[in-house]
Amino acid sequence: MKGRGQAVIRQEQGYALVSVLLLVAILLVIGTLVMQSVTNSQGMVNVSEDIVSAQADGETKLLIKLSELRAAVMALKDKDKLTLDDVKVAADKYVEPGTVTLDNENQRYIAIVKADGVSDQVTQTYRRKVEITLSFTPGNPSPGTGTGGYAVVSYGALTLNDMKINGNVYSHGSVANNRSVINGVLVSPTIPGGTSLKSPEKINFPTVFSKVNSEAAIVKNKYSNGNYPDLTINSNDSNTTRSYSQTTVFNNVNIHRRSTIEVHGDLIIRGHANISPGTLIKASGNIFFFENVTFNGSLSADGYIWTAKQFTFQKSDVNRQSTVEGDMYIGGEMLYLAQQTLNLDSDLVAGNLYSSGAVNPKLSGADNQFMLYADGSVTMDSHSSSAVLNGSIYSNGAIAMNGNGGLTINGTTSPPTTPEKPSEIKFEEKNIVIN
Repeated sequence: MKGRGQAVIRQEQGYALVSVLLLVAILLVIGTLVMQSVTNSQGMVNVSEDIVSAQADGETKLLIKLSELRAAVMALKDKDKLTLDDVKVAADKYVEPGTVTLDNENQRYIAIVKADGVSDQVTQTYRRKVEITLSFTPGNPSPGTGTGGYAVVSYGALTLNDMKINGNVYSHGSVANNRSVINGVLVSPTIPGGTSLKSPEKINFPTVFSKVNSEAAIVKNKYSNGNYPDLTINSNDSNTTRSYSQTTVFNNVNIHRRSTIEVHGDLIIRGHANISPGTLIKASGNIFFFENVTFNGSLSADGYIWTAKQFTFQKSDVNRQSTVEGDMYIGGEMLYLAQQTLNLDSDLVAGNLYSSGAVNPKLSGADNQFMLYADGSVTMDSHSSSAVLNGSIYSNGAIAMNGNGGLTINGTTSPPTTPEKPSEIKFEEKNIVIN
């Protein structure tokens, strides 16, 4: 019995030892798992800290780049002339290569700014889209320098017969249209219906003429007395070039042979002027005509051309086209009298023509080019199947144009030319998807 009891005791001790060993093994496994979990948790904490650090680094770098880009672009405001190409040059060092778009139609520069945030083994990339827009605001046209985006402007009645107008048309009075085509918008308070186009500004011709009239009055008083020669060049005159080294005054001018007249200074013609076809008259100053003029050829002034009374551009078989360089003011001395008119019987290439009286253009060529501003009525006739005016017509009176199936006005359909310097530079930042 005693031996059997000891065997039982030894067996129980063996079970206890196995239990203890098993418990120790379990505790070791649990300890290992706990240590591994703690190690993994610490690693995750480190990675999270790196991500946060990289984010802060990337966002800071991005903000600095955007700030420097904005400063570089806004510095362009000091330039007299600014284009999208200037913006591109200033912005290239701050934007991601290959992301630049130049939207010339809307004057907009588009690109992506990129910054990489780095912390230990983590890199975070941030991108922001920028849009830089140049806002050009055309100013209102100054008196006599534009028609507000219209090809034809009449502040009286408007009559169109069998012709074509490429551009917008404005009539403050009644409108009569007989078989004419208008490739644009016809605006008139006499026509029902609305339009987004604004009415053109009415030109104040006394304001337009005030400066040149004042200067012409001074010139006329200065040279009212004294003996001044006539300029006469006969058809058999072999010397067809005359040059004058200073301001020159003539009484009457009669040129019957193609000639060249050059004046270094102002040219003043006190009496009538009859200028032969193909003649060139050029002055480095202004040109003043104080009586009626009949002209065929080229008229050039570095200043302006002023005539007190009637001026006729006359066509000839020798020279069908006249040219004018310099703004021309017709009928300036005694404003608003009926005899002060511009008669256009030849083809004409010119810039701005200002008339205080009626205007009677008779077009027959395809190369007419001028901007006509008249305080009186305008009556335009076509004597050719290909009569074309590249320009615009403004009248404070009535306009009547008789096309006879062959007259075309190619006018402006947009506002006055935009300035070279924008009124505003808009800088916009837009979020994009982070890769």
